[in-house]
Amino acid sequence: MVDPRNARPGDGGDASGNEGSTSDGTRVDGVTLASRILREAGVKVFESCHGTPNPCRHKPFVRFHGEPDDGLRALDIAMRRGLPVNRLNHCYEVNDGTTCGPYWELELLRAAVLSRRA
Repeated sequence: MVDPRNARPGDGGDASGNEGSTSDGTRVDGVTLASRILREAGVKVFESCHGTPNPCRHKPFVRFHGEPDDGLRALDIAMRRGLPVNRLNHCYEVNDGTTCGPYWELELLRAAVLSRRA
C-alpha cells in the first residue's frame, strides 16, 4: 500500500494524480490515490469517479460527508499533498422530489488524473 506521506512521482504516490505502483506492484491512479489520502486523514469518503465521456460528469471527483468546516479541511489536505484540485462544491441533490444532502465534492483536474497507458 502507498503511504501518502511519502508520495513521490512514479512510485504510486504521485500526488500529481498520475498512475504509479504500490510497494506490491499494484497500479494506482490519481482518483484512487486522492480517495486514499483523504480517508487516511479521517475524511468520510463515500464515492469517487474517474470521470466519463458523458459531458455531465467528465471531471473526476471524490465525494465525502462532513460539516461545513470539513470541506475546507479536506481541501487543505488535498492541496498540501499536491493533488490536482479544480473545485470544491457543497452539494444537495433532489431525488424524486426529496432533497438529499448536503455532501462535499472535490473535483480534480481531468488531464492530471488520466492513467498512462503502456
